Amino acid sequence: MAKSFTQHEAQPGTLHLIQERFITKEEEQTYIEVPFEVANERFERIEIRYHYDNRSAGSVVDIGLKSPERIVGWSGGARDSFFVGVEKATPGYLAGSLPAGTWAVLLGAYRVPEAGCRVTVEITAVPA
Repeated sequence: MAKSFTQHEAQPGTLHLIQERFITKEEEQTYIEVPFEVANERFERIEIRYHYDNRSAGSVVDIGLKSPERIVGWSGGARDSFFVGVEKATPGYLAGSLPAGTWAVLLGAYRVPEAGCRVTVEITAVPA
């Protein structure tokens, strides 16, 4: 399982993280967590984007989000991006506090071809 991580601040105070995860055929029908740290509670909004390869070969990877406290939402394969914020969120996700701690993007490896597929997840946390 190959993973790579890069992190940088796009603007002062903004967390921007890109993570890649290779999903193998053996991981099909499992849920994979892609963890990331929210160091403090100064953020107003967390935005997630993702894409994956081998769609033409039949790859289907669903997506959701977990906070340190609970599942925040799930959109399956219906979206390639979503956000959660203190007052608003994409339909299918819960608005509310954005606590510090370990969060995780949830990947549902619904259908994975024999060759596997690479998923890229982009996480942006916007300060209040």
